[in-house]
Amino acid sequence: MLILEYYEDMNKGMINKNTKKTELRSLIKTNFIERNQKVEYDYNHIDFFVCEGAHAFYDDSDKLIGFFIVNTPIYLSYKGINLYTNYKEITIELKKRKIPYEVEYDRIYIENEKIEIQIPGIIKKENKVVIYEGKGEVKGVKFELEKLNGSISFERLSSHHIPSKVTYENSNISADNGPAIRMNYDHEKYFSCHGKSRKTLKYLEKQKQLVQNGKVMDAIQNDEDEIKAQTSTTYSRAIKEMKDYARTLNPNDFKSKS
Repeated sequence: MLILEYYEDMNKGMINKNTKKTELRSLIKTNFIERNQKVEYDYNHIDFFVCEGAHAFYDDSDKLIGFFIVNTPIYLSYKGINLYTNYKEITIELKKRKIPYEVEYDRIYIENEKIEIQIPGIIKKENKVVIYEGKGEVKGVKFELEKLNGSISFERLSSHHIPSKVTYENSNISADNGPAIRMNYDHEKYFSCHGKSRKTLKYLEKQKQLVQNGKVMDAIQNDEDEIKAQTSTTYSRAIKEMKDYARTLNPNDFKSKS
């Protein structure tokens, strides 16, 4: 199972339209089957990553131009919307964010076909979408990286904010710009800042007080101590880079606007 996230920043995720075939094969770390014949979409070079249920499409210079996921990931995010849910949830969120989309037969096309979502259980009939099977669940999502001009992160990694982004809500620092590291999903869910338990709420309140008092690095140190206690040196390099970045930020910008 994968966690995937799309970014408008070309350099933020692991892959983008400039990723070469050899680089992608080494990143995904799973068996692949190479095909060099024209199939759907008229792409000449395709890799099928067997274990992950991913298809990668390349141009004639072996640069990535499309990425298609056919196995259900844990999470596949585009502008904060989880695309691997169902028709109703996706369209509700698209309308909320005023993101243009079209429904054609059993597919949703987002922002002029930049993303294609395959939902076999739906069909557009007389300008209305009818759900024929189950809950209209997503069965495949394809990113047109040439059109999107962004990047995708993948594998069992998510963005772990340090300190938690709830400690500086409604401030001058957005979640995208806040200090964070890439962390294994199975690690993240066991930390004090993750979840909704009383312990978590108490810990987050303590962290928020530090951040709102301008002691951002102290709050970062608390998270770092816990991460190292549970994962040893696994994230040492990422933490160092994150702290170097955090020191360039103004602690006052983390304070919530009143």
